[in-house]
Amino acid sequence: SNDNDVEGSAAAGGGGGPFQGAQKDLFGEGSDLKDPPESTVSNLPAAIVPNEDLSDNFDRLRLSHADSLLPLALAVRGEREFVEAEKAREFVASWTEELTAHRQKVQAILGDTTTEGDLGNVVLCDRIRLSDKSFSGEAADIIAAFLKEPFMGGRSIASGILYAELDDIIAGRMTEMGLHVLQTICDAFADAKLVDVNLSDNAIGQQGIGACKTVLSKPSLERLALCNNGLSEATME
Repeated sequence: SNDNDVEGSAAAGGGGGPFQGAQKDLFGEGSDLKDPPESTVSNLPAAIVPNEDLSDNFDRLRLSHADSLLPLALAVRGEREFVEAEKAREFVASWTEELTAHRQKVQAILGDTTTEGDLGNVVLCDRIRLSDKSFSGEAADIIAAFLKEPFMGGRSIASGILYAELDDIIAGRMTEMGLHVLQTICDAFADAKLVDVNLSDNAIGQQGIGACKTVLSKPSLERLALCNNGLSEATME
């Protein structure tokens, strides 16, 4: 392959070019994250509410409104494509609408006893899928900034993410940009307690390991996928 291109980018698309092949469903059939455990009434991240008075009736509320309290899954939907800054802003705007509506729903369920501080600690999203899009450096910067910044005065979105599909996000990009994208996206999860991450099909090779260090060094990780990345035995050691 061309030394100036991200190594193996055509293979990352499933053959015949970087953007051919079926698009994966969000954490469903065809996804490398095999059935991540769903949030349940017993393990709702939304139950992170420090106010003891509010916690007294939170169990009753979450039992009667479990589905509404479940954190959202964010995704970049649509066809396989190169994503530049304008498209990244569209994704962020869509996510902001989804998260704001969900926050309002949670606030309505919890009622008047909920303070802004309590609401700010609720986990609004616990999984994200950025797969099958090839991000430019500026697009990655925009998405990473959105994930890292406090959302509506509360915790950052990234801080609540447990499951991240980051596979096939630099296909067709030049090596320098590809490494920038990987590091920028991975660094956005500095405060996350990730348990399941898919970084497959990025053809990162040895030089990409450093770019993904923030994610790869997570002590909370239970599963990590690095398929089709051109990693040697020495690199894996």
